[in-house]
Formats: sequence, C-alpha cells, structure tokens
Amino acid sequence: MIRTYRFDKAFGSTAAFAGTLIFIAGIIGSFFSFVGLAFALFGAFIAFTNSSTTIDIEHKRVRFTNNIFGVIRTGKWISIEHDMQAKIGLENKIHRTYSMSNRSIEEEIHNTIIYLCDSSGNTILPMMKVLPDENPVEKIEEIAHSLNISKYA
Repeated sequence: MIRTYRFDKAFGSTAAFAGTLIFIAGIIGSFFSFVGLAFALFGAFIAFTNSSTTIDIEHKRVRFTNNIFGVIRTGKWISIEHDMQAKIGLENKIHRTYSMSNRSIEEEIHNTIIYLCDSSGNTILPMMKVLPDENPVEKIEEIAHSLNISKYA
C-alpha cells in the first residue's frame, strides 16, 4: 500500500495566489498571443508546485518529492532499515511579503512534523505533517508500526 502525505506549497501561499492569478491571465491572454502561454506556464509552475512524501509500506521505502506543476514527481526512494527511527518535531516558518507601499505581510506557520531518522537520530526526511486536530503520538505510533521502526525518544 502506498500513502502520500502533502506538505506546503514550494513558494508559499502568497506566491501561490499570485501564480494562480498569472496562470488565469495567461490562459485568457493565450487567445490573443502566444506570450499568454508563457505566462500560463510560469503561473502554473508557481501556483501548483508543492512537496510531498510517498511511503510504500509493502516494499519498506520512502520518497520525499518535489511535485513540479503539482504532477511531475522528482525524488529518490530510500529503503527503510530496521535501525531507523521516527520522531516528532516542530516546524516554525514565517513567510514575509512586501507590498509596493513597503508594508509587510507576515504569515506564521507552526506545524508538527513526523521525521524519519537514522540510527544515531539524525533527520533524513520529513514523513508526515500532523494536522492540528490529530494526535501526533497516535500518528507516530501508526507509522512506526506500519514500517516496523522504533520511535525516537
């Protein structure tokens, strides 16, 4: 069984919104000129590119991918070994955007992430973003049990 867990947009939420507007304008502009297709392609890249993790439970492997245009997955499979561990970590991000009047818009993001670690506790890749209404302890137990790895203390 293969599970896919999505993470954030590659360029942040403000750039994704702007990319969506450029994509729509490019689609409309493509009826009048071929330059509109370039705008639509650029807007689709900014708006839809994101990252995710694919976990293949049957073959005991994990892949962190950057999804270009939201469809083309780029990433390398990592085989799960018996001495690997899963740990819970906190991720704090701030996306800052400046307007033309030099006002800044800050968006603070606080996420709980389950990471895959090697035997010495070094982080290899993020496996799953835990939603605010979910219990991270239950999620890490579920993933650790399904991949047959231990939880990092």
